[in-house]
Amino acid sequence: MSQPDPDSSVYLGAFVTTTLLVSWTIALVTIGNTVPAYTTPLIMVVPAVVTLALRRIQGDSIIQTIKTSVSGTTGSALLFAVIYPVLFIGVAALVALSSGLGTYQPGANNAISQVIKQGGIALVPVFIVLNMALMYGEELGWRGYLLPQLTARWERVSATAAVGVVWGLYHSAFLYTAATVLGVANPC
Repeated sequence: MSQPDPDSSVYLGAFVTTTLLVSWTIALVTIGNTVPAYTTPLIMVVPAVVTLALRRIQGDSIIQTIKTSVSGTTGSALLFAVIYPVLFIGVAALVALSSGLGTYQPGANNAISQVIKQGGIALVPVFIVLNMALMYGEELGWRGYLLPQLTARWERVSATAAVGVVWGLYHSAFLYTAATVLGVANPC
């Protein structure tokens, strides 16, 4: 475990505070009687924007920040990151459907259906790439900034648990307000 720069505690606090305040503000300001389509992308880029701003203040370039966030990533790790969620969700769906604990509810407004309806099948890869960029925005904040900062201070399990707490608070902004507007029972 390397020793953290004493000044980095200020940046770490700034990251957590700013990310949570901005994400909650976006959720509370944009979600009224409906959930506007732009709310999710706005919230998803918050960790990346905060990370890039803090790294620039610390003297790092945007390119260097991005390079650092993906350094050490292997092909097998990327493959696992894609295959594991698909298998996990697939097995969970299979168990739920075959046991009768769940039912398939495709929904007319599913995102991929909307993309195909509006622009044809050719837009699906564009949709996937854009969504991967949005997801990377979150990961740049969590795994590219917060986790390394915390593992420099604490052991990995504690650091990972702390990231999970911040991640949960960050997502609760959107999930609680959206669930309330959409009438989901007990959104907590």
